[in-house]
Amino acid sequence: TGRMGGTVRGHARLMPAPIVHLNGHPGVGKLTIARALQDQLPGARLLDNHVLLDPARALFDRGTAELNTLRADLRRVTFDAAQNVPPDVPIILTDALDDSDLAARIFAPVRALAGATGRPLHRFILEVSEAENLRRLAAPDRVGRFKLRDPEILVDGRNTLRILGWDDPDITIVDVSNKAAEDAADLILQLLGCRPQ
Repeated sequence: TGRMGGTVRGHARLMPAPIVHLNGHPGVGKLTIARALQDQLPGARLLDNHVLLDPARALFDRGTAELNTLRADLRRVTFDAAQNVPPDVPIILTDALDDSDLAARIFAPVRALAGATGRPLHRFILEVSEAENLRRLAAPDRVGRFKLRDPEILVDGRNTLRILGWDDPDITIVDVSNKAAEDAADLILQLLGCRPQ
């Protein structure tokens, strides 16, 4: 069924399923890998950062206080509601958060969700080479959405912004430069202990 749990004397026992958080620069393949991960965890819920960011981007320009306020409000309401997802159903999240106070505040509802529901929070940073990042940034499926497509902004961000939690020993950095999405998802499942290594 894709649900995580065990049995105790013949009775199903629901164990809190994980929150899997994938962070990284725009264009590294977070959503594609998250979808592959969801395919391997049937029933898992996927909230990619654009589900929560695009309503704010539809109304306000990037970097404005209005966008940041609405984005934070949307995330808070959504993650409050996510407390009602059955505890044995995995939740997969994607983000492109840098190591800033604003990003830490934006990430806070994820921590709160894990704490309120007793779910283990597994954080991954997806990394690719700059050349591969630029190649993926130009992918046709990024057109017509609010996804970053400007290579200059990406290169500047890669050179000046660190990803949130880069130095945190509890975060796993995964190089997905030469991995298909399915292989990257399989590696993440191995790191989660859901697949033999």
